[in-house]
Amino acid sequence: MAAHSIRFLPDHARKADIDEVYRRLRKYHRVERHVASDRLHKLKEGEGRPPDADLLFDLTGNVYDPVTRERLGSLTKAVSRVWEPESNMIDMKTNPRFDHVYAILRYETDAGENVPINVRVTVKKIVLDPHVADAEVRRLNDLNQGTGCVYFAQVTRIEKGVLEPVPEQDPMEPIQKGGA
Repeated sequence: MAAHSIRFLPDHARKADIDEVYRRLRKYHRVERHVASDRLHKLKEGEGRPPDADLLFDLTGNVYDPVTRERLGSLTKAVSRVWEPESNMIDMKTNPRFDHVYAILRYETDAGENVPINVRVTVKKIVLDPHVADAEVRRLNDLNQGTGCVYFAQVTRIEKGVLEPVPEQDPMEPIQKGGA
């Protein structure tokens, strides 16, 4: 058996059929069905299992042994980048008012569907260089593999040279609410 960090499917975890997993991978991770299927076949091959071997899946694309419930891998593995920095940069138009920056985001894949999106997605940091963003996304996904979260980068804009005004107020005075 290949070396993996030991993690087991909890007894209370919801098991999913592969079609539901494929649907969720496409919706939440931008992993197309054929890519996930190829990953599944490679995982089976790497584990020395036949192509028709039965496995267990959770809703986030983790794959488990049906007998031992040991985590064998993930169908989201190798999705350390949602975008390719070079291809994104080609189509990006310059603007005299804005600079492009790269937000590194964390998505909690194990959060329940009733958890608000603003709790499931966190901005980890903002960087100026797409290659730095790409390297950081790879590092964080490698470091946090199997922990129920996935990191990705998203290009966005920031206004050039504009800082939001700070009201002139004594920091010791309480903030007044409502009208004057």
